[in-house]
Amino acid sequence: MSKNPLISIIIPVFNSEKYLNETLRSVLNQDYLQREVMVIDGNSTDGTENICKNFSGINFHKQKGEGISDALNFGIEKSKGEFICFISSDDLWTHNKLSTQCKFMIENPEIQYSVTRAKFILDPNSKKPANFREEFLEKDTVQNILETLMARKSLFEKIGDFDTEFSAGMEIDWFARAIDKNIPMAVIDKTLTHKRVHSESITQNTTKILNQSIRAMYNSIKRKKSQKKNSNNKK
Repeated sequence: MSKNPLISIIIPVFNSEKYLNETLRSVLNQDYLQREVMVIDGNSTDGTENICKNFSGINFHKQKGEGISDALNFGIEKSKGEFICFISSDDLWTHNKLSTQCKFMIENPEIQYSVTRAKFILDPNSKKPANFREEFLEKDTVQNILETLMARKSLFEKIGDFDTEFSAGMEIDWFARAIDKNIPMAVIDKTLTHKRVHSESITQNTTKILNQSIRAMYNSIKRKKSQKKNSNNKK
């Protein structure tokens, strides 16, 4: 591995003009420069594409399929980096997010992916959703979410891409598959991600997330049973 490996940053967007400027600035203002920024657009009909074209250093791609999982997988397929990161079009990174995680991953080559702490921030023009837990706005927490993740690209070959059957809980399923395979991971105990809370954010669709979380956990139980059965058959 090189001392300054290329990091691919994948940003799925769809009609994202409201917050996209801030998100792109937080990505382009990173103090780690060996990177490629890939915006995967799900055929937006607003000013999303024009916003992206106002920034240099962005690779803009039109999504061929549909859904967030498909966009993420398309980005992974197109990526050239040794490491993969993701950020939603309404969220923010601290300026040292990439450099902090990358340094740790280089120094710990056995670690295949890492996550960080995140701080949820309420959009000034939005009221706190009734179903959102107040404590998340009061303190930062460790979050297994796409925005805190840095993974070696080779890991996606081991455990697969994001399941396109999931429209809201795709990362829950992905993390569950990584855990089931005992993939070495680490938590970086620093707040490097700011997750925006507003009325349009997918994190507020609690019913869909709950249902797909249950499905992801059910799939995990099935995998573990299958692994145990195969292990017993080999004895």
